[in-house]
Amino acid sequence: MFGPLISIALTVEQHDTSEYYWVLLESFDGSPEYERLLEAAAGFSTYLDALQAGFAVLKGLSEDLAVGPRDERRSRFL
Repeated sequence: MFGPLISIALTVEQHDTSEYYWVLLESFDGSPEYERLLEAAAGFSTYLDALQAGFAVLKGLSEDLAVGPRDERRSRFL
């Protein structure tokens, strides 16, 4: 059985240097508030480049993209 789906959002921020950075945000226990989970260590020259890099990281968080990233630690309690 799978653990609950982890609520993760991908966004792109533009810093003062006019570089773009992807940021993955996570919400815990159904909260509408999100906290930073992961972010780019270096900037990208375009929004699209940052978005694609962040999406690649997001996809890597899931072993099976058909079910998405799951909290396996909590699967034994369901």
